[in-house]
Amino acid sequence: MTGLVRDSDTQTDHVKEQRIAIAPSVTFRPNKDTTFTLLGSYQDDPQGGLFNPVPASGTVLPNPNGTISSHDYLGNPDTDRLKRQQFTIGYLFEHAFNDTFTVRQNVRYLRQDIKYYQNSIFGSLAADGRTAGLFTNNNDEHLTNITIDTQGQAKFNTGVVNHTVLFGFDVERVMDSVSRGFGLGTIDIFAPNYSNVPYVTDSTKQNIAQTQLGLYAQDQLRYKRWTMTLGVRQDWVRGTNTLDGAGTNSQQHAFTYRAGLNYEFESGIAPYVSFAKSFQPYAGANFNGSPFEPTRGKEYEVGVKYQPKGYNALFSVAAFDLRQQNVETADNDHPGFTNQTGEIRSRGFEAEARLALTDNLNMIASYAFLNQTVTAAGTGDSSLPVGSRPPGGDPTNMASLWLDYTLHAGNLRGLGFGGGARYISSTYGDPGNTFKVPSHFLVDAAVHYDIRNWRFAVNANNLFNRQYIAYCNSGMQCYFGSDRSVIGTARYQW
Repeated sequence: MTGLVRDSDTQTDHVKEQRIAIAPSVTFRPNKDTTFTLLGSYQDDPQGGLFNPVPASGTVLPNPNGTISSHDYLGNPDTDRLKRQQFTIGYLFEHAFNDTFTVRQNVRYLRQDIKYYQNSIFGSLAADGRTAGLFTNNNDEHLTNITIDTQGQAKFNTGVVNHTVLFGFDVERVMDSVSRGFGLGTIDIFAPNYSNVPYVTDSTKQNIAQTQLGLYAQDQLRYKRWTMTLGVRQDWVRGTNTLDGAGTNSQQHAFTYRAGLNYEFESGIAPYVSFAKSFQPYAGANFNGSPFEPTRGKEYEVGVKYQPKGYNALFSVAAFDLRQQNVETADNDHPGFTNQTGEIRSRGFEAEARLALTDNLNMIASYAFLNQTVTAAGTGDSSLPVGSRPPGGDPTNMASLWLDYTLHAGNLRGLGFGGGARYISSTYGDPGNTFKVPSHFLVDAAVHYDIRNWRFAVNANNLFNRQYIAYCNSGMQCYFGSDRSVIGTARYQW
């Protein structure tokens, strides 16, 4: 049984977060070969924590009228709200007939109800540096999702090769009903006055239904120190989208596959190479009611992992090339809606080291380099320019370092201290790549103490309370990152 009750202020004025959640589960094992787990959850967010965007001018760009802080709320605190309720129930079933054959079935039903009324700014400020476009959105959404996954597994040998074969069939049904009303106006961001902003009522009704069927198979082959994984999948998707009584139908299908190969040297070095194709349908539509095309992608990856013998350490390096088509991006012409960009290419590499420097001192260090480029335009006036970097995308460089020193002997046994830093490089803040969101460097720290069944800890994120913009999207809307938070916890384990 897992439960949570939370009532919290946030770094933004007039915004609270409230949550009541419970998630019970029970497992039946009538014999050693059969397991049945029943899962359920209920979550109620009376106040879901609306975080409205802020303009680039006055945050990442200079504004002669002043600056905007992470505490400023540019929506209407008298009307804006977000309420969310979610319910799930399902089960996990597994039965082993013998050492070779096993069957599984996983089922989940989800129901989610979301209501929000939101005033948010969009686009660039007017010439006076004060007047912003105001988008008012009233949304009442009801989402239902049913997923059933049935699979079989077989373990056997063909000569000197060991096989673990997985095959199955899954089905997913999504039904989404949305009543939406919206309006456009203007607001002075330094002296907001909402008396002239009308309360919007529902004006658009949209119903989306989508069914996805999938057949898949995978074989993991092991020969001595070699491991190869081969997988294939066939998807069929059918959807309907009804906007104010006018409906459109869509049908999609795709065959995707993936393959991976790695070799484990006796020294602990394990190089690998992999390739994968992907297919992800969207249950949605753009402003005109046209259904979204599925996102398709392919990825090449090569890397190596090293786990030294007799030493507590793990090192990994990987390089990749990923291309995704029909990527969802903001619609600059219609706030609150999205379009699809033709193709985005992501190339880069990642490196990570986890090791014990001494018996008491552990270190985790990582670095990632990423080059994202729009390689094909989508449809509509809001399509991202070819050759640009997508706004709000991942930064080019990210690095982090964390050190933890814990005493394991003496009178202070169980006392530990941790500290580290995170660096995130700049990103572009608009579709034309005319300005950048600055990089930021954050410091974190922790103190923890373990004694008997107790663990006491104090964790501080963004220790020096640096205010920074985390990202700006293609609609020129920017979002603050998290201010300093210091959390003390006491945990007892029976």
